[in-house]
Amino acid sequence: MTAFFDTARRSLAVLIGFSIPISVALTNILCPLALLLMLAEGQYKQKFSTLRRHPIVAAAVLLFAVMVLGFFYTPVSFLEAGRILDK
Repeated sequence: MTAFFDTARRSLAVLIGFSIPISVALTNILCPLALLLMLAEGQYKQKFSTLRRHPIVAAAVLLFAVMVLGFFYTPVSFLEAGRILDK
């Protein structure tokens, strides 16, 4: 059963890659579906340790941290800045 989830998750990752330039709505549907498959597959410790060591994840977390710091520096209202950060 784990092999099925792994294959389905990898297929969804490829579909997400193709859907990004084509349709934002399709990407918004496929991303949570891939996350649900990842959660259903189990093996959380292994997945978390893999994510912690991956350089792209580190870059994404760093980018998000810079955006959060910019949230407190912006001259616009916190409500508007929160909407931008939510994107």
